[in-house]
Amino acid sequence: MRHGIIMRKGKPYAELSAEDIQVNTQTLDFTAIGKVHIVRLHDPQKRSFDTDFANWINSIQTLTMPHPSYYHTDKATLKVQKITINFKTGAVHLEGLSGNIVVAH
Repeated sequence: MRHGIIMRKGKPYAELSAEDIQVNTQTLDFTAIGKVHIVRLHDPQKRSFDTDFANWINSIQTLTMPHPSYYHTDKATLKVQKITINFKTGAVHLEGLSGNIVVAH
């Protein structure tokens, strides 16, 4: 498998592509390896993520990218050491930031 959709509250939330995606069909957990690209769908900030490894744990609705990754928005790109996304709450946790951030209100 190379492409997939991650659902949140029964609706498409993110699109995933990778060189290889291995899925546990009983738990719906998956591991994506190789060139991994994740795009949040219908997102006004146009957030996306690039990495070489991502792991989804369905029971806690959490996607982890534990290797160096890129977090893109329509305004900036950050290089980070680790990204964790909680799909229940929508929270995105970035660790080991490197890059520029523009904050405007």
